[in-house]
Amino acid sequence: MSSILFYLSIILAVLGFLAGVIGLVLMRHSWKLEKLDGTYSYKAGRPETQLEDHDREKIFYREKGREKLKGVRGSFEFRYEIPEFFTRLRSGDKDTLSHAFILFGFSLFVIFTFLSIGIGLVKGGEKGGWYFIGTVLLVMILLLVVYSSNYRKSKRIT
Repeated sequence: MSSILFYLSIILAVLGFLAGVIGLVLMRHSWKLEKLDGTYSYKAGRPETQLEDHDREKIFYREKGREKLKGVRGSFEFRYEIPEFFTRLRSGDKDTLSHAFILFGFSLFVIFTFLSIGIGLVKGGEKGGWYFIGTVLLVMILLLVVYSSNYRKSKRIT
């Protein structure tokens, strides 16, 4: 029985990874490509805010620097409130569908990868595998509760 669950979780992890890759391919038109050739300054780390005189805000970064870069940098972004995400998904927006493939595909990949690790530990005789499986199942339940409550909120909005 554990062998079947082990292989099933690996198959679902691979399918989740493929769904995430499909989402990335569907988003290829919205990638921002930037050619880099020179010296660039960067700010890294979580910004720390400090209030100065006269209530002006000054932001400090944990790390600042300059770096020589050459090549191409690609990026994309998406920002949604979760109820808005479900509303746009129901309306059939292509970008939101791509984002859903990325979000849910890679989420399934991570969850089922960890679940297969836990099942493999149990199959190998390690008792700690049950804690691993329990933690993964708890995370899955919490994600389902959050997404379902936000989905209900999105239905009330429209």
